[in-house]
Amino acid sequence: MTLQERQHFVLEGTAWKKGGMNIYDKLKKAELTEELQVRQINTRDLNTLQLGRYEVCPVEPLHDLKGHFANILEESEKLLSENALAELKKVKIAILSKSTLRCSDYRKAIILLYIKFRDNKFDKEYEELFRTAAELSHLLYSQDEKRVPKSILALHNISFLHGMICVQLFRDTAPPRMFGCYFHALISHSPLFCRLASMSALNTEDEERIFGQAKSITKSTSNYHVEQVIDNIITRVQVENALLHGTNNVDKEENSIRKLSKVAGNSFKLTLKESVIFSCLEKVFGGGIFLLV
Repeated sequence: MTLQERQHFVLEGTAWKKGGMNIYDKLKKAELTEELQVRQINTRDLNTLQLGRYEVCPVEPLHDLKGHFANILEESEKLLSENALAELKKVKIAILSKSTLRCSDYRKAIILLYIKFRDNKFDKEYEELFRTAAELSHLLYSQDEKRVPKSILALHNISFLHGMICVQLFRDTAPPRMFGCYFHALISHSPLFCRLASMSALNTEDEERIFGQAKSITKSTSNYHVEQVIDNIITRVQVENALLHGTNNVDKEENSIRKLSKVAGNSFKLTLKESVIFSCLEKVFGGGIFLLV
């Protein structure tokens, strides 16, 4: 867009009258509605669009795992012993020093930290933290055909245990965000939703990477003319994907995580104190009657 076209676009509305930079960034809902109406853009509500009963999933493994793992790594740095802290920093430099970090990077870091803490016999409670985090990640990314009663029960148990460990380690030092939306979604919602559908069906890593690809294409090859941007993106995305001969980066990363998991070994063993066993069972069975056989 030329400078004159951009000026015309801004002056069509009323938000510019308030002054300041980035005038559209902090508009409230009522202000956005007013701006759209002034521009004669349709502002139909969700019911009109047949979305009045649209259900929003309370857990997204892609974002929730990434956010939660970032939080526990940040808080662990403040509490680890000297040798354990040095090992954590090495892992962060090796895996988490890229400019763009994805959930798969954090999953690798968590598994590698568990292996390091186990082999070097570092702080036992943090070894358990990383072990349960790695197991939680594994269960949430399991394929649909592996969603059986045993795996659902395992997710209930491991999420409960991981939540207890986090509270035990961080409740006195961590800021409120440590136990915010990411923690709540993983510990409370993921096992319940897994009863309804496979959690892997909610993973959109491959799709979300298109946004980054589109941004890069637009920045490096576009003339920023609105009418040409979309066609340019679609054409170049299709060509780039064709040149890769169908190679899927997400599949590559999942394979590397599986190999790392094999090194870690399948060492999951649920250990709960007697005082909290019934709390765990109450969560699993929804407060109903259950039998111990």
